[in-house]
Amino acid sequence: MVITSSSDSSIKLQSGELSLSFAPKNSEGSSRSKSNILIKTSAKFDLPEGAADFCVYGPGEYEVKEIEIEGYEPFSYVVRMEEMRIGYLSSDALIDNLMGSEILITEGNPEFAKTIRQIEPMLVIIKEGDAKALAKELGVELESTDKVSLKKKDLNNYPILKVFALS
Repeated sequence: MVITSSSDSSIKLQSGELSLSFAPKNSEGSSRSKSNILIKTSAKFDLPEGAADFCVYGPGEYEVKEIEIEGYEPFSYVVRMEEMRIGYLSSDALIDNLMGSEILITEGNPEFAKTIRQIEPMLVIIKEGDAKALAKELGVELESTDKVSLKKKDLNNYPILKVFALS
């Protein structure tokens, strides 16, 4: 799986020919490249027609191709892809739903540090905001990168929490 960010702050998960994007919070459009699955992450905008083969608009359980998605209020998600559990933490998420997430995608908000510690992910992907302050609050080093490539077996190589800021 390859995890990248685009200029509009959307996060894309790519697995072979399959792709899933978390739509940006503050945009009326979606990322420039079309995804198979597009997930809405804010009530502030609507997903544009034709933005993806399949759009997720909020709470519910979805299965598209080999990807399972659970949506929770308000705009928090758990995605199962390549045998990995990926959580998307929104600002008011109920963390019980995100427990057991091996990878957590969130904003760089230092106030999320306590929540992240409770969820106990192996990797945190910061999509926007103050990534340095969040990493400092978590007591770990921040690695800035344009993409994160990993497989399920790679997660065992992270004995402590690893935090990436996508640029």
